[in-house]
Amino acid sequence: MWICVLLAVRVGEAAHPGPTWTLGVSNLNGLNSRAFMLAESTVDSWLFSETHLTIPGEKAFRANLREAKAQYCSFVGGSPVPARSGVSDIGQWSGVGALSKFPVRRLSHQWPDVVYRSGRLVCVSICCHGVWVSGVVVYGTPTGHTHVNGREVTNELLSLAIARVNLLSGPCFVAGDFNHDLERLPAAAVLARLHFEDCQDVHARMTGVLPKATCRGKTRRDFLFMSRELCAMFDHCEVDDNTVSDHSALICHFNGGRELLRYAWPIPDPMEWEPAAARDPVSGPLFTDSACATQDYQAFWNQAETNNNDARRLSRKPVVRAMNGRGSVLAPQVRTLQVPPLKASRPGDRQPLFLGSCLQHVQWTKQLRRLQSFVRLSKAPLQTSAHCVHVHSLWAAIRSARGFVPTFEAWWSSRALGVGEPQSVPVQPPNAAQAALFYLGLELEVASLEKALIKTRSHAKRLLKASDAQAMYAAVRREAPAQVDSLVSTVTAVINVI
Repeated sequence: MWICVLLAVRVGEAAHPGPTWTLGVSNLNGLNSRAFMLAESTVDSWLFSETHLTIPGEKAFRANLREAKAQYCSFVGGSPVPARSGVSDIGQWSGVGALSKFPVRRLSHQWPDVVYRSGRLVCVSICCHGVWVSGVVVYGTPTGHTHVNGREVTNELLSLAIARVNLLSGPCFVAGDFNHDLERLPAAAVLARLHFEDCQDVHARMTGVLPKATCRGKTRRDFLFMSRELCAMFDHCEVDDNTVSDHSALICHFNGGRELLRYAWPIPDPMEWEPAAARDPVSGPLFTDSACATQDYQAFWNQAETNNNDARRLSRKPVVRAMNGRGSVLAPQVRTLQVPPLKASRPGDRQPLFLGSCLQHVQWTKQLRRLQSFVRLSKAPLQTSAHCVHVHSLWAAIRSARGFVPTFEAWWSSRALGVGEPQSVPVQPPNAAQAALFYLGLELEVASLEKALIKTRSHAKRLLKASDAQAMYAAVRREAPAQVDSLVSTVTAVINVI
């Protein structure tokens, strides 16, 4: 009995709950000469504002990190800023970026080009011990004669950042040097309605220590707004006043050992049903035994959805996996896995129109990028042995790609083929003309999928309710009572006067 008790006790779990990691927010007034100082830093990931990095300056910064033997392996910066002069690699007073010991991805966005080229916004995702933490780094414009309407521009930048973060899933953040008080930024109220909290406010609620000033010891200018998922992992934060003279650094500690559990009751998205004449009816002996009513109900909806999906493929309409699954869920599902965010497209590649979280969209977009790369390889004039090996390995990856039921070959043959499209997926790599037809056909399917996802997502409605107080209260407003109709009758009488 004692042996069983000792085996059941997990010694040291309370003292060591899991891997911890740190996330810092800082304005170092330029990263050109900070590589050797960062080599001694113990912070796992940094979110920087005012990097001053041009294209040559970013290359020099990476080279200095390697020379200093820093543990940081990933750096993702925003748009490079213009140089201050023609003979200097130091850029103007702008620029944002993320530096981490963990893998970092640049995420896609739909911001106006003039806004992104200002170097004050970047959307990144950091893989912290298996958990993808995504967000936007913002560097607000200060008030002064060199920046016209600085507060209004900062509020617009923050609004664009909120709109992008609202499309992300999992732990999210909005961080950076805002250069203004929160009371003077209306977009900060939208963050509060979306349940984002600053790290110092959360720390004050947990410990009772009041927030500290981060800009020259007078005002709070640097913030790390965390979503509810990220707040659940938050442990504590500290303000480092010894980094630079102007700005203090926010260093937040998180517990990565806590699993992000979600008890989800998935509800299928609304499905557009084809006419009864276009789809096969449900067949088979069903609902003959009351003891098997649950299984028969699941089989009925499974066959009905399958027949409707087959009819939709013939009419070239998108079939989204989220629309299926009626009658198959009997209890809430515990979900711990997180869909890795989709990397930003390279210059010249197709930019995704849907920026939300959907595993099917991620898998189809990756397949589309493989086909686009294969088309470029097929058109290459140089045919060496290494080139041929690359072509065969890439086509093998295309044929075995995930996300297509049951396989990509079977999915391609079952879809509604267009005029001139190949009837099947060949085993050997096709030529450039046929590869282009495969790419165009899948591009149409991805575009239809994105339209369906944009139509069914609820992120935009949630942001609209958070941005407009009237819309927020309208969602919970009671229905008005039915109007009371009044009946008016006319009576005509004759009065005789005696």
